[in-house]
This record gives sequence, C-alpha cells and structure tokens, in this order.
Amino acid sequence: MELLPALMLLCASAARSVAVSHGCPAEFVKVTGVWKSTCCSKCPPGTFMKEDCTDTSDSICVPCENGSYTMDWNNMYFCFGCTKCSDEGVRYKRNCTTTLDAQCECIEGYRCTDENCRLCVRKGKFYYEFFKIEN
Repeated sequence: MELLPALMLLCASAARSVAVSHGCPAEFVKVTGVWKSTCCSKCPPGTFMKEDCTDTSDSICVPCENGSYTMDWNNMYFCFGCTKCSDEGVRYKRNCTTTLDAQCECIEGYRCTDENCRLCVRKGKFYYEFFKIEN
C-alpha cells in the first residue's frame, strides 16, 4: 500500500510541472526547443541575461554597467543606455540608476521642445517667432 501514495505524489508532481510549462509566471519566459519547452527565469530590473537557461542550469543574469539600465524583468542580452542631459539649458531632474533612466528638465529661462525635455531652448521672442505654428 505504500506504493500508492508514492505513485499519487509522482502524478501530482508531473501534473504541476506540465501546468507550469503551459503558462510561465511573470518572472519567467517560456523557451520552446525541439523536444520540449520550459520556463526560464527572467532577469530582474538592473540586470540583463548573460546566458540562457539550459536543461541543467537556470538563466545567468549580470548587473548593468554604470550608464545603463533595465527597468523591468527581462530576457534581453543588453541594458539600455542612459539618457544624457547635457545640452545647453538642460539639467538632470533624476540621475540614471541601473533600474531607472535619467530624467531631464530645463533650467530657468529655458523651455522644453519635446516631452522628455532632452532639448531646451531659451524663452523669449526668438523662441516664439522660430517655433510658432502658422494656421
């Protein structure tokens, strides 16, 4: 009779592993090969994937270098380069970290020309004459 509980445990374990392979949790990515599919760990924010998972090991994630970032769980082989806030009239509102991109803002007397404030121009007559829209 001890064989029956062991068999039930084995069946329950197999059913659970099949269920996981059909839909991976948010921190995993489904990798489908020739013979099978498996859930491989994604890399956490601030890291990127150095090596994919294999049959015997999980994904290998490494930290983003200074000047780069990833904000979300990912399976990318690179980090994004940080936004530079270095043009005239632009300063950092928030510095870049390995998990967040930098945000720029205009200094006093300047106005943003795009929604991310990566380029700022002086306020005043020239700005309104140069950038005004004709109807």
